[in-house]
Amino acid sequence: MRTSIAAIVLGAVAINACAREHGVEKQASVPPELKKLISQVGDAAKRKDFVTLRSAMVREFVWSFGGDGDADQAIAEWKKYPQYLRDLAAATRAKCGAEGPEYIQCPAKAGTQFRAGFRLDGGQWKMAYFVGGD
Repeated sequence: MRTSIAAIVLGAVAINACAREHGVEKQASVPPELKKLISQVGDAAKRKDFVTLRSAMVREFVWSFGGDGDADQAIAEWKKYPQYLRDLAAATRAKCGAEGPEYIQCPAKAGTQFRAGFRLDGGQWKMAYFVGGD
């Protein structure tokens, strides 16, 4: 199943607007188990440890606007262009924050910079996207 980053972002925007309208604030803290995963992802990116990275990703991983398909395609692209790994390592060192009730993003206020998104998948935190641009 192909997931559009635009759909993810639009969904997060709609959820955030609804939450603010009903007086619900964004989650301020990152759960400890997710902090550990974010650190592991950053370390794996620095070491070019593709096995660890793949194990931290959801299957339907979003990595490119319009060109994404799954986590294995993202790994193949990262092997060809290691700059993405440096960008991922940098993103995971930044302060992370909630992007709606289901996503934590690093950095929290990335704008169009590279950003990594994490969500619960079957009760376990996984990286769901890593994109840059708008």
